[in-house]
Amino acid sequence: MNQKPNILVIIPGGVGSGKNQGIPVLLNLFSGLADYAKLHVVSVSKIDPLFSPPNYQLSSLGLANSSPILQKLTRFRQFIKQLKTKPDLVHALWTHPHGLMAYFASRYFKVPMLNSLQGGCLADIPSLPYGGNQGLIKKILTRLMLKRADHITAETRFQKNLVPIDFQDKTSIIYYGMNEDNQAKVFKPISKQTPIKVIHVANLTPIKDQSTLIKVIHKLSENYDIHLSIIGSDYYDEQIHQLADNLAIKHRVHFLGQLPHSEVLNQLRNHDIMLHTSLYEGSCLAIIEAWSVGLCTVGTSVGMMYDLADELALVARPKDVEGLVAKMERLINHPEEQERLSAASLAWSAKHTMQDCVTSFANLYQQLLA
Repeated sequence: MNQKPNILVIIPGGVGSGKNQGIPVLLNLFSGLADYAKLHVVSVSKIDPLFSPPNYQLSSLGLANSSPILQKLTRFRQFIKQLKTKPDLVHALWTHPHGLMAYFASRYFKVPMLNSLQGGCLADIPSLPYGGNQGLIKKILTRLMLKRADHITAETRFQKNLVPIDFQDKTSIIYYGMNEDNQAKVFKPISKQTPIKVIHVANLTPIKDQSTLIKVIHKLSENYDIHLSIIGSDYYDEQIHQLADNLAIKHRVHFLGQLPHSEVLNQLRNHDIMLHTSLYEGSCLAIIEAWSVGLCTVGTSVGMMYDLADELALVARPKDVEGLVAKMERLINHPEEQERLSAASLAWSAKHTMQDCVTSFANLYQQLLA
């Protein structure tokens, strides 16, 4: 790009807030994209007034994610009318209301619109309930956003498969990645004669299905000296703590809570296996982080693990305790499998860095503006 285009990016939050000052992948993505575009990121959520992005503009609508949708849309309408610089393209992460905001802005400024699907945008799991595509109103809004978007990006093939057939032709997959300087763990085969250290990185919530996680560890503890570390905040009312206690494996499960991102990476390097039991993932950044350090992974066939099953991870169906136990035992008892998965993870990560992700989005901007 000879002259940097003006790109307006709309997000629910995740930049300029929280323990890590935001979601690391978003911080890295926007910082990288600012080399290719004049980026103006607007967050629906409040931001830390002391947070100052290095090379792009950041604004906030000053609302909570739980604020009524009409309040969000009204505040956003006021925001775009006060913009001093007209955007050349509007880019929304997540579908609604952010996709709806992007549609309004694209119509107002008469510019293209890009909608990037994230997390559970297209999920519909009534039993929890969970999903941005749950219920008739959300389904109508989601379809409207996908129809109005000039282009759609999905995080994984797993997620793209959920895009309605009408919009598949204008949907592409862009994988997230880690920075190239991320340090790999030293590969060491797992020994059944020493404790086996398993790690799980996710907030404790029903969608991550940590009850299955605990049941798998309980089953494995019958034959192995296995220990589990869980990183993430507890939104499960200590039900997972109670389950570990009821199954008499409380001494094997270590709840580490929320940790700074750098410490999460250190923890990944110091464990033998990542075990991920989610019922749904759009992508799963924890898995990408695990692969980036060469950590072997076992989990359910969702998100990244659906896309790269057997190639980079051993997978079973969601809620399949016996299936996950079998995959764990296969990995524990076969050092050659451990080495293969570790090497494949590092090779994939080297080909799918954050810079590759940034370049893919920058090229897409250029195509939409051509």
